Formats: sequence, C-alpha cells, structure tokens
Amino acid sequence: MRTSLDFIAEETRRSRLGLPTDSELLRIDRLNREILEKAAHTNDILKLNAGIPASAGFNSALALTQIARELVAPYSAVIGLGEKLFMQSSDLTQQAIKAVDPFFRMLAALDAIPKPELKLFETLFTSYSDALWHQLDDTERKVFRVFEKLGLVGLQAHLTRGELLRVNRVYRKSGRKAVLKFIFARFRKAKYRNLNRLTRRWWTVPYMAKRKKAIRAALKAHKEGAFELSIPTLLPFVDGLAAEIVPRLPKPGKGPIHVNEVAQMHHDGCAELSSECILAVVNNLIYRRVDFKKLKRPPSSINRHAILHGRVIDYASELNSYRVIFLLDTMVGIYATKPLPTPARTAKKP
Repeated sequence: MRTSLDFIAEETRRSRLGLPTDSELLRIDRLNREILEKAAHTNDILKLNAGIPASAGFNSALALTQIARELVAPYSAVIGLGEKLFMQSSDLTQQAIKAVDPFFRMLAALDAIPKPELKLFETLFTSYSDALWHQLDDTERKVFRVFEKLGLVGLQAHLTRGELLRVNRVYRKSGRKAVLKFIFARFRKAKYRNLNRLTRRWWTVPYMAKRKKAIRAALKAHKEGAFELSIPTLLPFVDGLAAEIVPRLPKPGKGPIHVNEVAQMHHDGCAELSSECILAVVNNLIYRRVDFKKLKRPPSSINRHAILHGRVIDYASELNSYRVIFLLDTMVGIYATKPLPTPARTAKKP
C-alpha cells in the first residue's frame, strides 16, 4: 500500500524525468470528462434551438458563443499542459546533449591523430600495462613469501594494496618483528574492528554457526591475551570444517584429518600465489605430519598434532593464535566456494 511519502517521491521522480505526474494525469482525465459533458450539453441546446424563431437568434448566438468558450477552455488547458511537458522533455534533451558532448570531442580528437602515431601510442600503452602487471606480480610474490615465512594464510584478503606494499617494505628494511607489529596493530585497532569484520562471515557457515558460543569464547580469549585457551579451542574447528569440505571432493580420503587434503585440493583448483602459501603453511608448519617416536627435537610450537597431544608447552603466543584464526578463516572461504556434491541418482527397480 502506497504511503503519502511514496506518492510524493514518485511525483518528484516523474517530474524530474519530464514525465506527467499522477496529479497531472488526473487533471487531464478530469478535463476530458468536462469536454464530454460540455459536448453533451451543447448537443442538447442545439436540439432545443432548432425550433427557436429568428427574432431570438441573437440570444441563441450568445448562448452558442458561451458554449464554444466553455468547450474550448478544457482544450486550452490540455494544450497548455502538453506545452509544459514538451518544454521539460526539451530541457532533458539539451542536458543529455551537454553530457555526451565531451565524449564526442574526445572521439574527434582521436580521429585527428595520424594513424602511425596512434599505433605508436597503443604500443607504448600496452608495454606500460605489461610492465605494471609484471611489477604487481613480483610484489605479490614477495609478499606471499613473507606470509609463508610467518605462517599466515589468507591475510591478503584483509589488507589493501598499499598495506601489502608496506608489509613488503617493512620486512625488507626492518625484518620479521616489525611486520608482525604492523599486522597485530592493524587487527587490534578500534577494539579489534577488523578482526570482528573478518569473523562475522563465519556464522553464514552452518558448521560454524552451530559452534558459535565456543568460537566466540575463543575469540574473546584471544583479545584478552589468553592464547593458551584460544589456540587449542580453535584448532579442532579447522579439522571439523575440513571434514565438512571433504565429501565435496571427487575422491575424499579416509583418514581422520583432512586439512592437508583440502589444502591440496584448493591448490589444484586455484593456481594462485595465495593457494601456494596455504599449501606450504599447512603441510610444512601447522599440519606437518610428525612421528613422536622418531622425533629428535621438539616440533614447531604451532604444530597442530604437538599442541593437541600435549607435546609442546610454548605454543601460547599472539602470532600462533593469529595463525589459527587466519587458517580457520581460509577454510571458511574454501567451504563457501566449493560447490555441494550432486546426490547420485539410484536407478528405480522395475
């Protein structure tokens, strides 16, 4: 049901476009009805005047003149309204001509350039574009090498191009600690606004939404610096979400841990620097397979198996907590992009 505000807004829009508004259409309709009524009235009077004597002709002429004026008046109003609408549409036409005029001038200027010079300009522009893309690719490659060394995946999705360049520059000039300081400050800023924005999409995944209470408790522990709680709480959710993704694979594995399998699948289907970084961090750091019986030295402090099986005690750090958070966020992204499998149709028995 239209409200008065909707009516006013529609009236304003139609007026700006040069179209007749509802009130003007109603006015035209009313004038048409008046014309029909006057025509019927005139027809009645003409029928009556058919038997009037000649001595009363002057009065009849006055009556007919008055009737003619009354008949013409509605048409005059309609004509005036039509002229108004035409002037509005003419103004819109002039505005449109003014809007496209610069483009016509640009085309005329390009046509005036000799073809050999235009060809040279095209070659130079193409070369510049290729060089720029090569430069961007080289920058991304360096940044992902930094992320791989830090064990951080998916971070590029939450940093601007300028921030990625800054990561590369800071790492080259000041090293690892300076880069981590910049990244941590970026996500702590404004009461963890960027971290909250990152995790907000997690609740669109049914698996994550069902475990929202435990996950939010782990994120709260992270913000409070209780990394010995956030890390072992969030790691099993990486395992569980990977297990949700595996049935979507053409040939799912049979083992209990599927994170390595999902990382490989993502890399095979997405030949990008980001997928190479994910595969390297999963296989060589967080989910690196270890045989506790043959270990000669303690595994990495962020090794999932060593943490959850109680083999390391120095895992509680802000870096390790962010490593798990970003890996879990990456799994959410893979889950969202990997289509659900089409259920196999069973043949009906005759």
